Amino acid sequence: MSDLSSTPIPGAKKSRGGLIALIVILALVVIGVGGWFFACSMATKEAKMRFEKAYAGTPFEGLVTYEDFSATPLGDLEIGQITVTSPTDPNAKITIEKISVSASEGSDDISGSMDMTMTGLHSGLDNLADFNDQPRSDFDEVRELGYDAITVDMTFAASNDAKKGETALSMGMNVRDMMSFGFSVELANTDLSSLSKLNELSSMTGRAREKAAEQLGQQVVLENAAAKLADLSADVDIEPLYQRVSAKKGGVSDREREIADSVDPSFFILGGQTPEQAQQSADAIKKAILEGKALHLRTNIEQPILFLSLSQPNGPLAFAQALGFTISN
Repeated sequence: MSDLSSTPIPGAKKSRGGLIALIVILALVVIGVGGWFFACSMATKEAKMRFEKAYAGTPFEGLVTYEDFSATPLGDLEIGQITVTSPTDPNAKITIEKISVSASEGSDDISGSMDMTMTGLHSGLDNLADFNDQPRSDFDEVRELGYDAITVDMTFAASNDAKKGETALSMGMNVRDMMSFGFSVELANTDLSSLSKLNELSSMTGRAREKAAEQLGQQVVLENAAAKLADLSADVDIEPLYQRVSAKKGGVSDREREIADSVDPSFFILGGQTPEQAQQSADAIKKAILEGKALHLRTNIEQPILFLSLSQPNGPLAFAQALGFTISN
């Protein structure tokens, strides 16, 4: 009778080697995942501490709650189901569905990027008035347009390259079924080295932090006296609100038509536009006044423009001409 234990099994060595490799891979995955969740846990604790310190010593201390809070070592943060209670009225609360932040660091303390999204900041109008400690009648005109609440979404992005002295900022806000606006700007020759002191502010509270933040802001302004504008764009859309206002008052008023008729293309020619561009800009503004159409401003800056040039004689006009801007719907 043959000894089965000594009989070679085809592919046994290969199978065993594959199994060992699989075990090693699984072990690495388990260790990696375990380490990842541990790191995330530590990152979440640190983020929570910083988040709570952000409003410590302010009127909102102890009045901000949330149901979900998570962070990763890579700089991602998500806070869900946030409730903010008014410091003056415990029954007045504003809710936020979610705040998400994604950040990355560069080669130094002040280089890197950050993207922030806030979704679903919501409040009824009466509640908003109570939250701001103002008369509810202040919102009567808004109610008459058919609104009983507002919901806001917002985005913000920033990046900085300290070595190149380049900074970019953008922001967008959408008040649902009402209006939206946004802008983006690119700066050259910037110096944000003072922002490395922001970490010091996190350990301060109350008036001390406010004073330190004010001083830091002034320092940043002074250090960027030689900053230049490299690019600029802006967008405004009030059509949803415009339609409600127009329906309520029964169309365009004579005063609005008068304002629209006064928009002169020569003004834009003075600002450096060609006659065709000037006519386009004037027509776009007229449509915004008479039809509530969105406005989009774009620039075509050939060389970054020094902000200090605005203080020179004819500086604002020269600045506008250097923008190479256009306006459209």
